[in-house]
Amino acid sequence: MTRKPFTVMAITASHNRIGFCFLIDKQPMDWQLAHHASKSPELTYEKAAQWFAYYQPDIIVTEDLNGSLTKGKKAQRLILAIKEAALLTDAQHIECERVQPYANKYEQIDRLCAEFPQMSAVAPKRRRIFDNEPAATTIFECLVLAKQLQS
Repeated sequence: MTRKPFTVMAITASHNRIGFCFLIDKQPMDWQLAHHASKSPELTYEKAAQWFAYYQPDIIVTEDLNGSLTKGKKAQRLILAIKEAALLTDAQHIECERVQPYANKYEQIDRLCAEFPQMSAVAPKRRRIFDNEPAATTIFECLVLAKQLQS
């Protein structure tokens, strides 16, 4: 008898994009960003519901906003829309507080790429202080959320 692989989808939002990282047996297998879906909570809800229906994860991980000082009001509204979509699935929904034990996101991304070499393909270069944050950082925020289930 074969067992069904254990799947986790971690999903989050920033003010101008939403993204997910999909893991099968604790390994990142797919990830995606959607910029247009971040234009409103309704579009975010629809996109998240599409992703949930397509991937059918066992667990959906979202960011716990209690005490979060890093997300703006728009991003918080988008994350709430994602949570609403997650509650309508058969998947278990878990909220995790995002932790960053490293000095900065890029150091954390380097560590994640060392652990998961497949993620090097989308790893953003360190930005200069006046550059905008690269979109791919959202994928790594999702991966951090998913990894918190392993600890």
